[in-house]
Amino acid sequence: MVTFTRLVIYVLVFSAGFFSNLSAQEFGVWVATAHRIDFPKTNGSENQKNELISLVQTAADRGITTLYFQVRGRGDSFYQSDFEPWSESLTGKLGQDPGWDPLDVVIKEASKRNLKVIAWFNVYKITDGSNQTKSSSKKKHPVESHPKWVMKSGSERFLDPGIPDVRLYLAKVAADLVKKYPVDGVQLDFIRYPTTPFNDKKTVSSFKPKKMETDDWRRQNISETVKQIRDAIKAIRPGIEFSAAPLGIWKSIKGAAGLESYRQVYQDSFGWVRDGLVDVIMPQIYWPAGNIPDGTGAKSSPDFNALTENWVNYCNPVPVIPGIALYKKPVFDQTEDLVRFALKAGAKGVAFYSWSQFLSLNPGFINSVPDLNFRDKNQSDPQKEIEVAKPSQGNPDVIKVNRLSATSVLLVFEKDARPEGNWSLLSVEKVMIAEGKLAGSNSQILPFTEGADYIKLVFPDGTTKELKIGD
Repeated sequence: MVTFTRLVIYVLVFSAGFFSNLSAQEFGVWVATAHRIDFPKTNGSENQKNELISLVQTAADRGITTLYFQVRGRGDSFYQSDFEPWSESLTGKLGQDPGWDPLDVVIKEASKRNLKVIAWFNVYKITDGSNQTKSSSKKKHPVESHPKWVMKSGSERFLDPGIPDVRLYLAKVAADLVKKYPVDGVQLDFIRYPTTPFNDKKTVSSFKPKKMETDDWRRQNISETVKQIRDAIKAIRPGIEFSAAPLGIWKSIKGAAGLESYRQVYQDSFGWVRDGLVDVIMPQIYWPAGNIPDGTGAKSSPDFNALTENWVNYCNPVPVIPGIALYKKPVFDQTEDLVRFALKAGAKGVAFYSWSQFLSLNPGFINSVPDLNFRDKNQSDPQKEIEVAKPSQGNPDVIKVNRLSATSVLLVFEKDARPEGNWSLLSVEKVMIAEGKLAGSNSQILPFTEGADYIKLVFPDGTTKELKIGD
């Protein structure tokens, strides 16, 4: 018998077309730009541009399907933001124009190689005690522009989730990003209160309803931020993929006890799934399997397998993509088994943290995954494969075809449509100017050539559609 809560989830998920941008199997990697953790490792615009192109090519060669590219690390930006300064990671100086646009380059290069680009957006954490906060440009770091919004936690600084204007500001920053760049999705990280002591007494006094428990109010603040950012970007591009990367333990379970995101940092990630706020959930399950030490000094650690099953069982049918912490040696050593288990447990894929450690994996690792992971080592018939549902093409009706820029067109299909086929650009005289293949997702960015007035779509069954390109 389906419970009422589970029924609500099914209705919300399918009515929103949550699966529209997901391929059959996702293999992602986080590319951290804060403090140059993964990128850039070089100086100068041309060197950095070439480095990024090489990174994208390597990702494609090694079977990665999705790049989670950090566009906002510490209240700064790796793109042309209307609100926040250029990251110091690019030039060594916060706010200094690097002379090129990393996000634009990664999108274009990934598109050539059929990779998705998800804008990785750190929400509340804006300093970690070592990054710059004094900008050299008119665009100021939040510590400078909104000092009353800042909440201290040890050496770190967070935007205070309890201040309504903070939530509005974050939604505007995310909307500005989505308006300007054809990213495949936006992923929220650090969407929580600090893990170390903080003081928000003034905010509690000013904004918390008197009859509401403080813990419930804080959780509501986080969830409302998720909702406001989601609503802001979906208003611009309804089909964009919206995800979050919460801490790996919602509440402790058998075999996996530890810092509980629900109670200790007020992150109700199961609630986001229940309320239909996210299209994909990507818990940071940053431990090995088997309760063995994870290398941080503890005698044991939460079990990856138990947590993965817990997330998949609760969140179904919202896709779960567990994060795997390659920077921990005990986890790195188990990578093959962790990926195998996650996929067998029903996860949509996995994501690796982070790029630098991913490079140390066998280059052919992901490309061998169909043989490696869809087969149960313990089955009596070793050739029997686990059945994987193939995505439906859905309704191929086009609901929008508009110019995005001088060089690109946005094509949006109905709900969960993922049509395959060919496209071509035609002049007003119906002369073909350019052509290519559809990407198999419900929102696609196609190159535009001056002089094109129509787009023609040809599907595998021979059906054709011809549409005028809007402004």
